[in-house]
Amino acid sequence: MTRIVTLLYDRTVLAHPRLTIVALIAVLAFFAMSLSGFKLDASSDSLLLEGDEDLRVFREVSERYKVNEFLFVTVQPSGDLFDRENIRLVGEIRDDLDALESVSSVIS
Repeated sequence: MTRIVTLLYDRTVLAHPRLTIVALIAVLAFFAMSLSGFKLDASSDSLLLEGDEDLRVFREVSERYKVNEFLFVTVQPSGDLFDRENIRLVGEIRDDLDALESVSSVIS
């Protein structure tokens, strides 16, 4: 299969480099024409389904506690989860995050 693909690539792309470049420019121009209408919405509401149970719980918690933004940080320990070194690492991360001016609270 790879031999067929390689042979096809050699006969089309490498044998006709100018035609390949012209074709790529034409494809790029085609997509560039519709770029002005492109809109990317990566908000949390667009990434979750409207009927999602987790979204409902999030909205309830946000309304109750007036929390608008939060960040989850996870740590994958190299050894035992409750090893003193891993607990110390989590404590350092907690203290570093808590020291940031824009962070109001840290729960660990």
